[in-house]
Amino acid sequence: MLKYEVVIIGGGSSGVEAALYARSLGMKVAIIEKFRWGGRKVHAGLFKAKQLQKCANVALSLREASSSGFDISSFEVDYSRLQNKMFSNAMKHASRIYSELITAGVDCYAGEASVDVNQIIRIENQAMRAENIILATGSKEKIPDLDGLSKKDFLTIDQLYELNELPHEVTIIGGGLTAAETALSLAPLGTIVTILENDKDLMLQEDAEVRYMMKKQLAALNVTMLPNQKNMRATNGKVMLDDIPIHHEHLLIACGTVGNFEIARDLQVEIANTYIKVNQNNQTTEDNIYAIGSVTKSSQSAAKKVIHHILQTTIPYKPQIEVMRIHSTPPILTVGMNENELHEQVDVFKGTVEMLSEEVSFEWCKSMVKILIDQEFGEILGAVIIGENANEIMTKLVKLIQSEGTIEDFHQMIPSISVDQPKRNKIV
Repeated sequence: MLKYEVVIIGGGSSGVEAALYARSLGMKVAIIEKFRWGGRKVHAGLFKAKQLQKCANVALSLREASSSGFDISSFEVDYSRLQNKMFSNAMKHASRIYSELITAGVDCYAGEASVDVNQIIRIENQAMRAENIILATGSKEKIPDLDGLSKKDFLTIDQLYELNELPHEVTIIGGGLTAAETALSLAPLGTIVTILENDKDLMLQEDAEVRYMMKKQLAALNVTMLPNQKNMRATNGKVMLDDIPIHHEHLLIACGTVGNFEIARDLQVEIANTYIKVNQNNQTTEDNIYAIGSVTKSSQSAAKKVIHHILQTTIPYKPQIEVMRIHSTPPILTVGMNENELHEQVDVFKGTVEMLSEEVSFEWCKSMVKILIDQEFGEILGAVIIGENANEIMTKLVKLIQSEGTIEDFHQMIPSISVDQPKRNKIV
């Protein structure tokens, strides 16, 4: 039987990071991936979405050029060609990931893993035992429970990128950020988009400023937004609102994701709500089994932290600060937590920054900045930046967070900031 210090189940971004880092520290490592190297980020949502977003941005630029006097009477999108390019780029990226793992000396296994209560891992005809198991099994799309809908009646986000023709008309069930970004990618290309949400508004989990900006862009592209649809149901594959059928060429489900917990259940680790229960070291309820990535509640990458804990090293580890870039014009960047996620007293600093943008050459641009500060310790908990120079400002802010700087340091770093008096919030 093969024996490893660490076996990682899941070859997405978190699993690959853990494998490469463990191997760089001399550990004997194996990684198992049942689909394609890189996971959903490469072969479905994030990687392909970015390429579709680039195409949408070109379409918006053409529209702007037309309004400025250029004669652009019409343009067509060769969606089949775009889809082939997205697939080709994804496969090239997956090949690079696999090559990097092999070069590093990680043993790679392709196929679906199974485990038993004795923690014996099997894949096809191979059996292995690990001193430590890291679950990086990723997520799958969450499908709402709508009677009258079968799998043949709708598309998932993953399936959207497999179409060979640009959809003429799409109705999206789900009013979160993914639905809004998808609409902003399709509408500039000519797709008629309707968003249905049963909550009182779209994107309620996002900051108010993000929600306002995204809805403003959706409205400008004639996207129909129908929140508060409590009576939404389905009959014979058609969505009904108050017994009135909604016409659509394609019905798209964009209701978020849920973790792949099959292996976790086989290993009898505890699952709390919709995440694997872990402690501050990302250990599950079994001491030698860890969980990282989207199967856990934390959005931060914990791969390096887990490896250090396994090795019981005293090397200080600072979590990687992950910036979320929302598909938007102008750009929207967020970091850390937002007001809806915080359950403590915070100071909210909100204002504008005017500076020379590197992206828009020789043009002074204004950006909206909102920074959330812990009232007791002055720690920066999160931020939202909207504007053409958002990338430059966020780069400075991330460095400040890494150095445990304060809002006063931010003022010194960017003297042109104009910030309102802080609003003191107690969020319950």
